[in-house]
Amino acid sequence: MILNCLNPKFAKKFVIDYNFEMVQRLRFCVYDIDNSTYDLSDDDFLGELECTLGQHYFVLLILTDGVITDMDRTRAAIVEASRLPMSIIIVGVGGADFSAMEFLDSDDRLLLSPMGEAAARDIVQFVPFRYFHVSNKSEPSTCCSRVKIQ
Repeated sequence: MILNCLNPKFAKKFVIDYNFEMVQRLRFCVYDIDNSTYDLSDDDFLGELECTLGQHYFVLLILTDGVITDMDRTRAAIVEASRLPMSIIIVGVGGADFSAMEFLDSDDRLLLSPMGEAAARDIVQFVPFRYFHVSNKSEPSTCCSRVKIQ
């Protein structure tokens, strides 16, 4: 709420719970409030914006030939992204030690940020390319069938 300001800055941060597989309709109304009542009918309506959440889903594909150099920042970013409509597929190429990638692909428990905050859901799928390259199986269908679109 911005009260009695000749140069208002219409910037406000909102935290909204995102519900997967559900379109959430949002409506923002702007009023010129000149009194101390909570009744908006006696205030000037300036405009509104309507939008929706949940219409798109994204898949981030990461091809890597090495290990993660900053695991704490990576874990924090994944935990933050776990509230967004997205999944992350990491493909390890080459013979490097990808144990850190296996850790990020937390199939049996939710990933924790360095501060102890749990991910909202498991969004990472790690795939070592060498396993598929040798076996000649249908790699894309096997990998994509394990992506958790929620």
